[in-house]
Amino acid sequence: MTEPDRHWLERVKAIGATQARYLWVLLVLMLFYAALQVETVSLPAAPVKVPIVGLEISSIVVLSSGPGVLSLIVMAIAGSMRALRRGREAGLAGHTGEEFDLHPNVIDLAFYAPPDSASVFVHLARAIYAIFLTLALAEGMWLVRHMLARQLVYGRPSSYIVVVEVLGALLWIRATWLVVGLWARSIRDYSTLYRN
Repeated sequence: MTEPDRHWLERVKAIGATQARYLWVLLVLMLFYAALQVETVSLPAAPVKVPIVGLEISSIVVLSSGPGVLSLIVMAIAGSMRALRRGREAGLAGHTGEEFDLHPNVIDLAFYAPPDSASVFVHLARAIYAIFLTLALAEGMWLVRHMLARQLVYGRPSSYIVVVEVLGALLWIRATWLVVGLWARSIRDYSTLYRN
């Protein structure tokens, strides 16, 4: 096996570290928006207090940004997956890339399947990313549904919230397109399980 290209190797390492951070950020944001949504159902006009600085922000403004923020992080993770695949193909000279992954993320380790594992487990490990990102997009839709219901009860939203919601919808559509691509790749990989 030939030696991997040093520049591509460094890029793969950097992208792996970035992806690990974005997965944690996405998990924390999903928990934050879910907790805030559940809290505002009982106290709809309650402001969100930012610790340390003591700033109070409308929970409606924060929640309206939820679908867009979650979608943006999903897009970043999907982009990192594409960049890692390109790095492996372009510069790792036939290596799997696992031997260079200095920053495995929580999904990689929780669903780790060594090369000698049954094919089902190897494919399941790949599909976990698609499942996790789909959950984030589903939470975005859940937030939108509650925002729309709130707007019906409390009246017309401000123009700022409308702009944030429209931008969030556009980001959500793009993120959904990328996640559908992940699902298509996973399904295509699963179809190779039963060809032999």
